[in-house]
Amino acid sequence: MKLHRFFVDILLARGEMTIRDAALAHQIHTVLKLRPGEKLTLFDASGIEAAAIIAAVEKKTIRIRIEAIGKPHREPDIELTLYAAIVKHKHFEMIAEKATEIGVSCIVPLITKRTVKRVLRTERILKIIKEAAEQSGRTRLPTLADPSSFAEALQSRDRETAHFFFNPSGNPLPQKISAQKRAVWIGPEGGWTDDELAAAQSEKLYIASFGNLIFRAETAAIVGAFAVLTAPLSSSGLSNQVG
Repeated sequence: MKLHRFFVDILLARGEMTIRDAALAHQIHTVLKLRPGEKLTLFDASGIEAAAIIAAVEKKTIRIRIEAIGKPHREPDIELTLYAAIVKHKHFEMIAEKATEIGVSCIVPLITKRTVKRVLRTERILKIIKEAAEQSGRTRLPTLADPSSFAEALQSRDRETAHFFFNPSGNPLPQKISAQKRAVWIGPEGGWTDDELAAAQSEKLYIASFGNLIFRAETAAIVGAFAVLTAPLSSSGLSNQVG
């Protein structure tokens, strides 16, 4: 039998605990119709995962008994930040969902020159991120940063991170990457402007390409993030090319 898996906003520890999350209590009791004695898997913001049994479910709280606890190693060894231009609501929501599933650590929404939609449904996106983490077996939720202008994000970026700026004029991704901290930059539906590309080149970001095909923004975000995240680690090679 499949065990239901939930993120909780308290730190888990052995013994009995009360979770005061009305939405989670509603989902467990009313939607899933789980009852005392049934088993759950829970995880918290620290990476702890626990095997728990429902002791009692009330209208706005759940009382659980934790029987086993651990810190499984499922998160990627690579820390990846995804800088993604804001696109239509459903498309950006898909970016957030799939980025969570593949192991992205942080999502930074970008406002670029060609960005049309400039407002995010933040609460909905955070809910999507949580549900994607629960479904995919992650032990941490990725961070959703506040929207940032392209210029601000470029100047405030971590200089110790290897940054990959995707544009049709770019080069193939290297087979190996020397940095464990990596970042991917994806433009809006209309693409980067010449000025934005020039700024990325001036800051010595690695200008990367998907080859001869042109992807939609949401496809590019997911494919680019996965490609950079899973590129093998090398002992040297890109540290002097990517700023």
